This record gives sequence, C-alpha cells and structure tokens, in this order.
Amino acid sequence: MASLNRRRFLKWTLGGFAALSTAAIAGGVGISLIPDVPAAANAPWRTAGQGRNPRERALSYAALAPNPHNLQSWLIELIGDDRMRLYVDRRRLLPETDPVNRQIVIGQGCFIETLALAAGLEGYRAEVTLFPEGAFATNGVDHRPVAEVRLIAGGQADPLAHAITQRRSVKEPFDVTKIPSNGQLRALTALSTADARLAATASPDRVKRLRDLLYVGMEIETRLPRTFLESVKLMRIGAEEITRHRDGIDLGGGMMEVLGRTGIVTREALADPTSSSFQTGLDRYRAMTEATPALIWLTTPGNRREDQIAAGRAYQRLALSVAQAGLSLHPMSQLLQEYPEMAEAQRQLMAELEVHAPERVQMLARIGYGPTTSPAPRRDPASLIVAGPKLSMAF
Repeated sequence: MASLNRRRFLKWTLGGFAALSTAAIAGGVGISLIPDVPAAANAPWRTAGQGRNPRERALSYAALAPNPHNLQSWLIELIGDDRMRLYVDRRRLLPETDPVNRQIVIGQGCFIETLALAAGLEGYRAEVTLFPEGAFATNGVDHRPVAEVRLIAGGQADPLAHAITQRRSVKEPFDVTKIPSNGQLRALTALSTADARLAATASPDRVKRLRDLLYVGMEIETRLPRTFLESVKLMRIGAEEITRHRDGIDLGGGMMEVLGRTGIVTREALADPTSSSFQTGLDRYRAMTEATPALIWLTTPGNRREDQIAAGRAYQRLALSVAQAGLSLHPMSQLLQEYPEMAEAQRQLMAELEVHAPERVQMLARIGYGPTTSPAPRRDPASLIVAGPKLSMAF
C-alpha cells in the first residue's frame, strides 16, 4: 500500500544491481529486478478459497488484502458459527512512519472489503458493524475491535471478487509509452462514493510535478535514520528469512541469495547512508518515479477512523478494478505520513491536488502498464485467528 511496501527501491540499494541502465528504466522498459518469492511464502495466494466452512474460506481471501509494509496487522476472533471480530495486532505497527496508525487502519479497511467480497463468493453477505466498542482515538489504536462481521445467507458474488488473487502492488517502472486513456481513468474515478472520492491525472505537466514530489517524500523518509531503519528492520534477506517470516519487505533470489549468505548484504549495510549503494538506491527510485504515466488519489471528507476504514475499502475496490482492467497500481505512502519532517512536502502535495481541510488524501498511487510480478509473501490465514489467552497476549 502506499506503499503500503518498497521492495523494488530496497533492492536497488544493492551495488550488485548498479549495472542496470537508468535510461532503460526511464524509458519504461519492462526490466524486473524482483525475483519470484519462494513458493512456500506466497502459498496463500494459491490456496485462497479453501477451508472447512464459509467463514474460513472468506478469511482465506481476506488475508490477501493490501496493507502497509506487508505487516498484515490483523487478528480475528471467531464468535459462534457466523460472526467474527477484527482487531489490530499491535505488535505489528509502524511507530515512526505511521505514528498515529492511519495507514494501519486503512489496512483494516482493505481487509474488511476483501472479506465482504469473499463472503459473496460463498453466497453470503457480510454485515459489518464498525468499532462496536467505540472508535480509536486520533493518536493511536488500542485493544478494542475494529469491526464485528456477521455472515448472513443470501449474498451474491461481486465481479470484483474474482480479481482478489490477481491483485498486485507493482513496484516497477511502468511503460511511459502506454498511458492509461481518459476513458480508463474516468471509469476508475467513477468508483467514487460520498465516503471516498477518487481523482486522477495523466496530464504530463501535472504528472511531472507530482512525480517530483513523490521523490522528495521518498528522500525525506530515506535520509531520516529513524524512519528508514523502520523499513530496514522489516527486511527479509534471502529465501530462508522470507519463508520463515512471510511478511515485511522481501529481498531474495539470484545474486541476493549469494550476497546475503556471504554476509555482504546485511541490514547494517543497507542502512548505511555513506555507501554508494545507498545513493544508487535514491537514483534508481527517481528513475522509477519518472517512469510514471499517470497518478490516482483517494480523498475522504475527514480523517476520522471511520473515514480511514472507508478509504481502505475504496482502495481495495480500486485495486481490484485496476487488475481487471489490465493496468498496474503502485501505492505511494511517504508524502501522506504524519511526522514533522514530512509536513512541508505534504502541504505542497495538498496544494497541488487542491485538497483542503477537513478533507484528507488517504491514498496516492502510480497507475499505468507495468510488468507481471509475483504476489507478496503472506502468512497462513489460520495464524490470524486467535482466542482467549492468545488474544489477550496479542495486545
């Protein structure tokens, strides 16, 4: 997601990949530096829809929802035969880049929408009650449930549900010679509702200004040790770590396996701002942002927790619609983050997008035609289900 993660950028920080031509990237050539994720790490994408009952089968799809930094900060308590409660796993937060947990709550909205769509595949509708014990405060999340969901027989399948396993966050250069048409962008912005409004642009001048701001946001986050180290700690280096954790930012395959096993690539080396590979990473990130033919953003009337849930639900519907249209989507979260050093760049973004308080831009994404990529690692959906003492320990 807006980034909800940054696998491509982090791979570019490695000197072993420095031979890749910047001109080729800027020209939109479909060169992928992201190797396939180990099969065991993304097995849930292939087994979605399996389970002993409709509730478990719906949850197997919901576990594929987009979420920030691929943390998968979801916990499920099963109640009776037809209900479940969704909680935030507070062991899986981003205190530096998401200090008020706005992005985490958006990820909960993505989960809820995916669960509701999956319920329709089972012939059920999802009755969702948000914050049954009250909404979180504006400065963080707590132990209370995000939502209670009841499955009620009689639902119908939404065509978007069939794209759940096809959705990707494509962190690759897009083909700048193929620009989404005005008709395609209008069809996507027509998904707007009173709770979540979508807007898009493929205007070359405006896209350039926004691309420049995207790079500024990424550079701010990368050059701040405390925010960049948050990503570094979530890096999974090599197939063994990727398979063991099945979350976070995966760095594996090919030369990466060799460099990791020989100790050349370590978290300490990746975080070193004095290294040439660190600067190479920023250069490559600029090249990627320049390979962006269009952008789309999602705005809510306010920034309440309910607005953030609505944003997550709307973003997932957008992402699935993009997948069905044969386009690629890459969420960019840096400019939307709420720590002091990002405030001025965020002010410039709001001015460019002509968004004024109390409205809030909740998601901003590159959109275009990108290469085919592997799905991100996912934990076993069964690991999200907790009860009794285990539920208490998670808080």
